[in-house]
Amino acid sequence: AHLGDISERKRTEAERLSLHRELEHRVAERTAELGRARRELEASDARRRESQTYFEKSFHSSPALMSIARAADGKLIEVNPAFVAGSGYTRAEALGHSTLELGLWLHPAQRDEFLHRIRADRMIRDLETDFRSRHGQVRTLLLNADVIELGGEPCMLTVGIDITERRRRDQVQNATYEISQAVLGGDDLPALLARVHGIIGRLMPARNFYVALL
Repeated sequence: AHLGDISERKRTEAERLSLHRELEHRVAERTAELGRARRELEASDARRRESQTYFEKSFHSSPALMSIARAADGKLIEVNPAFVAGSGYTRAEALGHSTLELGLWLHPAQRDEFLHRIRADRMIRDLETDFRSRHGQVRTLLLNADVIELGGEPCMLTVGIDITERRRRDQVQNATYEISQAVLGGDDLPALLARVHGIIGRLMPARNFYVALL
């Protein structure tokens, strides 16, 4: 009986040592997993900070007009220096207001189209619009926009490229072609002058001007 008790104690001790080693092994594995997870999280945080820094630098240094607005109400939460220069509003004046409140849309129907497309597709590509600055200057912008998430809130990142001069060149080129076609059309002089007057009138803001043949 005594020998049996000794054998039982040895077996129990061996089982306890085995369980202890298994527990140590599991603790070591779990510690290693936590270490890997911590390193991956730190690396992810570093990449996120780098990405955020890159975005901020790109945003503020871009020559394009850029803005970030809340999708819920269109209120601006950030604008870049190009937006400030193009709109005529300081950053402090622009933030907290929508572009509609600032009077930047020359044609409200274009804003309606912008909102419809961004809500339906969550993105906009190459939407041509006319913007009016604080000082009344009208510029043609090509808008691209995406819905992004900032702090868990949907926002609209909008990029506007000024194509005013390109549009003007296209208009002058088209007008030149129309005038040449009118001259070749063989109309009498009064009809020709009236037609040329109408073509040029689309290019000039003045209501009254004269066309003379020299």
